[in-house]
Amino acid sequence: MFTRLSRPLPRASRGVALITALILLLVLTLVGVAAMNTVSLEQNMAGNLRDQSLALDAAEAGMRDAEIRLDAGFGMLTPATVDCTSGLCDAENGSQFTTAGFGRFEDTTHDEGFWAGVWVLGYTGTPLPAASFSEPLPKYVIEKGEMIPFDLGTDTFSGRRYFTITARGKGGNPNSVAVVQATFAAQEN
Repeated sequence: MFTRLSRPLPRASRGVALITALILLLVLTLVGVAAMNTVSLEQNMAGNLRDQSLALDAAEAGMRDAEIRLDAGFGMLTPATVDCTSGLCDAENGSQFTTAGFGRFEDTTHDEGFWAGVWVLGYTGTPLPAASFSEPLPKYVIEKGEMIPFDLGTDTFSGRRYFTITARGKGGNPNSVAVVQATFAAQEN
């Protein structure tokens, strides 16, 4: 005579392991999809940061190029014009390119057409890596500002001439644009 040590499972309990395994598999799938979405978002963020860094690097290269040009006497030898056709804008007499005072740049009307203008100066310095920029070279505008004499009590014409440089660069994506601005002082004798 044989005795049964285990009883048969009730009908309602059959297949519970299968359903439990399927639910666990579904949860793991959802976790995997969420992880893939996070990685994709992080890749986009890293690419955007790279493009913005390249744009800022290009704008700063344009700024340095303008400073080198001014150090070589460009601002002193070139006549500033109101329409900026010489590449040097006359800020004292109301040029068409104006900044709202030193240090503030209002970029509401300065769109792609503005920066493609013939009087916007192009980068002339050390060649930049071509693969790094969607636009070949950064561009900049120089505004000739006021001259402040060293000694206000004399009639001598020596002092510092102030210039505002506004430079624009693009990154790897044409939508990544950086605009930087600086005030530059050069000695005028």
